[in-house]
Amino acid sequence: MKALRKWLVVVAAMAGTGGYAGIGKGEDLRVVVIINNQAGYADAVVAGAMDVSGRVFRQAGVLVTWQEAAEGPVYDQGADLLINLARAAGTVMGIEGTGFAAAPVDGRPGYLIWVFRPAVDKVLDGRWLPVPRSALLPKLLGHVIAHEMGHLLGMNRKHASEGLMKANWHKAEIQLAYQGKLRFSEDECEKIRLAVRARNALPYRAIHEERR
Repeated sequence: MKALRKWLVVVAAMAGTGGYAGIGKGEDLRVVVIINNQAGYADAVVAGAMDVSGRVFRQAGVLVTWQEAAEGPVYDQGADLLINLARAAGTVMGIEGTGFAAAPVDGRPGYLIWVFRPAVDKVLDGRWLPVPRSALLPKLLGHVIAHEMGHLLGMNRKHASEGLMKANWHKAEIQLAYQGKLRFSEDECEKIRLAVRARNALPYRAIHEERR
């Protein structure tokens, strides 16, 4: 866990560079995310994935702050989302695909996300690109995480016909992910900013900010 904490500090430092023009210009939209590595990924892989997904959200005008899993409810930890990197396949939960975002049907903000390592490995084994697995894995994992976060931050259960929120990725999407060009559309970015703005106004966030 100490090694992962070191990587979290590094990723937090990276998050201060670059980003969407809206950040730092009168609006501070932030999402706090707990990442729980139950899949056995190397710390460097998780750190790389966090950096990738953080960059995707900075392009949408949102700063992601990462923190380690701890005891107690997610909201009590001052977090908005909990991402479980799972060793098991999603089929044990009746789910197909690389990830799942649990969006409540009553309109409350969802916070639970799973990313399934066997499904991510299957994409890697597809030989989409002539690049080493070690180079593609953090970028693929980071974009899968960003996709699932998108479902809980404005997109609900909706998928797009192209781009990051497309339901099924093929060679074109994998190539863009590797190049760092798989992003949210402008319309999706606006929905994300609206959703994050609403979350930032929730009482539990205000209480947590007072404690800091």
